[in-house]
Amino acid sequence: MADILVGEGYRDAGYEFICIDDCWMERQRDEQGRLTADAKRFPSGIKHLADYVRQPHVSHYSAPERSIAMTVFVCAFVFS
Repeated sequence: MADILVGEGYRDAGYEFICIDDCWMERQRDEQGRLTADAKRFPSGIKHLADYVRQPHVSHYSAPERSIAMTVFVCAFVFS
């Protein structure tokens, strides 16, 4: 999505955020009780994805000094 946002001119038009709202986490927390990224959807994890989105090379289509922000939302619900 970051590559498309930049490559098709959306970032230059003012779109600067990628929001991951739902379906990003595993159904179970890790051993320390922390939420973890779904290993199938995000095999390298959310941090790796966020680092990629913020890298200047994502901006190679236009002004490299302008980066993209990424937000991950956590919904308050319980799987049953």
